[in-house]
Amino acid sequence: MARRASSGSHSGSFISRMINRPATNSRNNALLWGIAWLIIGAIVSWYFQFVPTSMVGYTTAGYIPLIWHVAIALTVWVSYGVVYFAFGVMRNRRTGVVEAFGRMLFAHWPITLLLVPGIFVDRMAYAQFMYDPGVAYELYRAETIIMAVVAVVVGLWTIYWGYQAFRRATQSPGFVTLLCYLVATPLAYYLSKLLLAALYEGMTW
Repeated sequence: MARRASSGSHSGSFISRMINRPATNSRNNALLWGIAWLIIGAIVSWYFQFVPTSMVGYTTAGYIPLIWHVAIALTVWVSYGVVYFAFGVMRNRRTGVVEAFGRMLFAHWPITLLLVPGIFVDRMAYAQFMYDPGVAYELYRAETIIMAVVAVVVGLWTIYWGYQAFRRATQSPGFVTLLCYLVATPLAYYLSKLLLAALYEGMTW
């Protein structure tokens, strides 16, 4: 009985640690793991020929050199990182740059999992789902359901982790911090979308 209780306790402790990882990681670990996942995401995007359309979306693409994929990933990071940092400073003027950028980067890595459906389902279905899920459902019903489930799980995971990271970076728990995070998130999304659109329009690969 004692062993079972201990096993259950360890299991609960592990789940708790994973759920709160963006807040419990040290600043340097969060930054290093975040950079590692940024590079992994860039390599996967390059190999399977996808590009991000914003901080939360991808689409199919032709061949783009790997170095540009890394530059695109860095652009996405800076675009949403600067918004969260600005709101973090408004919440607590002692919010550090490395603290905010590193933790928000780490909390963002689950978005990389949105690439997984694109590897296994029809590329046209994937691109259409990312552009317009309603039309995708009419054209590719089964694929759309699968991608929608993945998107919802990844989206909820990322939102929760993002809040954990933002709260730890600002060192200010409470309703106002949650409100700042909820306001900052759509702004970060739109800024990342605008910057990527400008980048893709102005660059020749």
